[in-house]
Amino acid sequence: NLTNLHCSYNTISKISHEIGNATSLSHFHIDHNEIEILPPEMGKLSNLTDLSLESNPWEKPPKLILDQGCDVIIEYLGRILEARLTHLLFMDNMKLSFLPPEVLDMQYITGLSLNDNLLAEVDAVIGSFTN
Repeated sequence: NLTNLHCSYNTISKISHEIGNATSLSHFHIDHNEIEILPPEMGKLSNLTDLSLESNPWEKPPKLILDQGCDVIIEYLGRILEARLTHLLFMDNMKLSFLPPEVLDMQYITGLSLNDNLLAEVDAVIGSFTN
C-alpha cells in the first residue's frame, strides 16, 4: 500500500523490477542518484502521477521519452513490458524522431507499429529487424 517513495540525493544505481509490484505508488522521487535505467516493470504503476527523475545519468528510456513526463514514461515502459509477452510493440504517438536502441535490441518482436511519430525514415528500422 506504499503511495509515496522519496529517495532523492542518494547513490542509488538500480531500480529493481520489483518496483512494478508497488501498484499503489503515486509519488516516486529518485532524482539526484546514479540510475541509468528505468525497468519496464514501472509500466505497471498506473497510479503514478508524480515522478521526479532529474540529475541521473539516464540511458533507458531515452531522453526524448523522459522529457515528455510521467504519463508518457509509464506508457512507454508499459508498452515495452507488454511486448515481452506479446512480441508486438506499439510505439504509436510517442513523438519518436528515432527508434530507441532498446527497441532495436528487441529481436523477438514480430510486429511493430510506429504510427504518428516524427520518424524521417524507416530503412534503419527495417534493417535492424531483418535476419
